[in-house]
Amino acid sequence: MLDFSFVAIDLETTGLEETAEIIEIGLCKVEHGEITATLSHLVKPINIIPTDITLITGIDNHMVSDAPAWEDIQDEVLTFIGDEMLVAHNISFDRTILENHLGYQTPNLWADTHDFAKVFLPTLTSYKLVSIGQELAIESSLHHRALADAELCAKAFLIIMEKALTVGGFTLQKIANVFQGENNGFTQTLAWMVQYTLTHEMPAAPLTNDAVTDYINSSPAVSFQNAEVFFHSGGIMSKYRADFQYRPQQISMLRTITEAFQENKHAIIEAGTGTGKSFAYLVPSLLWAVENGTKVVISTNTIALQEQLYQTDLPFLRKALEYNFTAALSKGRSNYLCLRRLDLYQNQAKTMLWSEKIFLAQLYYWLQVYPGGDKETLNLNKLEQQYWSNISSQAETCLGNKCSYFKKCAFMTNRRKCEQSEIIITNHAQLLQDIKLDGSILPNYQHLIIDEAHHLEDEAIKQFTDTVDLELLRKSSKQLERSGNIINRILRKLHDIPIYTEIYTRINDTYTQMHDDIAALEKQISETITYVFTIKQLEKSNERRITPKERTSDWWQALSEYLSGCQNLTKTLYHRLTSVANYLDSTDAAEDLLKELNSTIAMFREQVNIFEDFLDGSAPKKVYWLEYNKSSWGNNLSLSVALIDIMPLLKEKLFDAKDTVVLTSATLAIRNDLNYTAESFLLKPEEYRSYITPSPFDYKKQSVIAIPVDNPDYSQTNEYAYADMVIRNLEKIIPSVTGGVLVLFTSYAMLNKVYFALKRNPDLSEYNILAHGQDGSRSSILHNLSNAEKTIVLGASSFWEGIDVKGSGLTTVVIVKLPFSPPTKPIDSAKLELLQASGKNGFMNYSLPQAILKFRQGCGRLIRTASDWGAVIILDNRVLTKSYGQDFLRSLPRQNILREDMDSICDKLGRWMQKKSAESQN
Repeated sequence: MLDFSFVAIDLETTGLEETAEIIEIGLCKVEHGEITATLSHLVKPINIIPTDITLITGIDNHMVSDAPAWEDIQDEVLTFIGDEMLVAHNISFDRTILENHLGYQTPNLWADTHDFAKVFLPTLTSYKLVSIGQELAIESSLHHRALADAELCAKAFLIIMEKALTVGGFTLQKIANVFQGENNGFTQTLAWMVQYTLTHEMPAAPLTNDAVTDYINSSPAVSFQNAEVFFHSGGIMSKYRADFQYRPQQISMLRTITEAFQENKHAIIEAGTGTGKSFAYLVPSLLWAVENGTKVVISTNTIALQEQLYQTDLPFLRKALEYNFTAALSKGRSNYLCLRRLDLYQNQAKTMLWSEKIFLAQLYYWLQVYPGGDKETLNLNKLEQQYWSNISSQAETCLGNKCSYFKKCAFMTNRRKCEQSEIIITNHAQLLQDIKLDGSILPNYQHLIIDEAHHLEDEAIKQFTDTVDLELLRKSSKQLERSGNIINRILRKLHDIPIYTEIYTRINDTYTQMHDDIAALEKQISETITYVFTIKQLEKSNERRITPKERTSDWWQALSEYLSGCQNLTKTLYHRLTSVANYLDSTDAAEDLLKELNSTIAMFREQVNIFEDFLDGSAPKKVYWLEYNKSSWGNNLSLSVALIDIMPLLKEKLFDAKDTVVLTSATLAIRNDLNYTAESFLLKPEEYRSYITPSPFDYKKQSVIAIPVDNPDYSQTNEYAYADMVIRNLEKIIPSVTGGVLVLFTSYAMLNKVYFALKRNPDLSEYNILAHGQDGSRSSILHNLSNAEKTIVLGASSFWEGIDVKGSGLTTVVIVKLPFSPPTKPIDSAKLELLQASGKNGFMNYSLPQAILKFRQGCGRLIRTASDWGAVIILDNRVLTKSYGQDFLRSLPRQNILREDMDSICDKLGRWMQKKSAESQN
């Protein structure tokens, strides 16, 4: 038990603004590592409590009507706190509100559990207090009530301290050194922990282990020609898997892949849930690579699938095949830490912002516990991603074997492993970057499996999109003024070398001029962003496509003047940096610094080129758009340029360049046909083999589709009225069904409106209603859905796929609206225009197929195993009233469909689910 004392505090308020009033305060006193006292008060505000705050906290105006005013409890609060350190989660808010109420700054030191969690829990997917509590297995039932959150905060702080101590005094002192000159609760706690390690023996922090078992056989237990026997009843897999099931669909998929490999053809394979898809492509890929002395690359879209393949499936196959084949996990170079750049970066700690110091401290702890140097295990926000770019491995700054860290380099180690491996697991982003850079990332290969292939086009668009982020450009230019920046290091290097005195002077003069350029660019960017938010035409969304017609408008003409100013100043900086490089290139004093400078020059050159392309805007095959956002980090504007149709490039660089590319996913077919996918990728019938695996599930017994006939037509209803209809429907559905419910939205605005309405309904108070973006991370929400009874999850975007909740955890999926992408999105609108210009119907040839694929993904969340059961309820009755509606229904497995009013549906589903629930428990 830690001999450490503090007071944890949490406030509930009337809002998030600095002038908000306290409506509840919770204090939790910790003495010698134990909670010894608590204090809690409801507080009567001067103004009424907004409805949204009541929905979040459960505190309404009636509850505080007889509560004391702040002035009545202030002395009691201050006496309880005394001179102890105050601990809160996101202290800037609680501290500001408390001190506003007191009328003065508190003399107490403050420490933030958010900062401690960032440093010592670097792999969390969310740093909300509730998510931290779940990660640390702290029970707390009343989130957003002051005392419960204060107690959660106190317990989390103590557990994080104990975890931090396991890295030992050396690492803790290294972390403490980052904050030299700072004096607050965070630094004082660090100092206490350093002293604690000097007098106490601490257990070592656990390290990750990637050990591989060796097998001595000279060849795998089966050959490529007879690979399918691996999956036969009584075959190899059945001996090693207690849950083995003979699946003819799996063998048919394997045959399609083996034939494609042998014939140098491509393949398109839809393999639904329960097929055993990953083993069906891993086994032939492994055997082909081993027997032909070649490599097979396997690309996925999600981290979860990459980890499953590399950490679980491949080790199993090593054991089952009794052969020690080689495999590597390949990620983009920027995913890896450069130790040399970290050395340079840490020297700038004194001039870093607090958030950057927290980031650096996090790295020291992370490197001690996760020594691989791969940032995939870190959870970095947008700002921290920018910090990471200062220390990530870069081709432009790499010194190769001349670097003192060469043997320890995480990237070089991984690269050598990839070169020696038969199977390479990568992701779509890395795969496409390799194409973009003409094969300079991945080792040479001719056979490729693309799993989660329905994401390939979107990821290709993303990777081949060029963007100028004005805020990032501003920060990049300001980096040139920091104490440890590249120009300063060049000057220090040349200062004491007499033969380079003239070059030193020229570079120093250029650098002096750059200070004015940087200030001018910062001012120009600030004025540009400010102006954007005064343009009325941009008020209704956060993005705008810039078409040739838009370029004739007055507002664009005015904005383009601002952007031209940004471009010209960026070009000036580029030329100044280039002149510095030319001066430095005439010496032999600093090869490493010259490489780093050239990297900076390349970045500014790229930004100048994108500005030029965007402002010109005449390329007929490109689409141009603005994105503008307001956030807690500040306002921002970015300019993006992309190809309207990425498929010709993929056809040339991928399908025409490789012997075999296998596209596979659970959702590639439209109306049980793969022609749409083949045509999308410009594949001719003679170029590929195809296969759609029949489902192993009995959908007629396991599931029901329900479509209420009494709902209004979405196309003839405004968003507010439709949201009210959704609320009424869910208020009937939730009490009627058995098990967990997943409600899928296409709009966050509608999701939030429905969420708050359901939370307000007293008849639903016994249900655990959670919303994407409101109640912790995606993983913590899904954990609740899997394990907590009566859980209702409202999700959007990423919740339409990748959810694998079995049994009673998920028995009802509600589709709020057919998932058509808004036709106003820049790339979509450009594609629709392109199709129309070629004489094709954009809706039928693009919008509808895309919506059907996403619809199938959403419906596919329900049945995950042969023992699952449940219902998909489609609230959007366009599936019944529109001619294209049947295309959605025909794309689903055949099953019973209820077409009745909502009351009848709820009654029938309720009785059916009770029966199913009873059967599953027998």
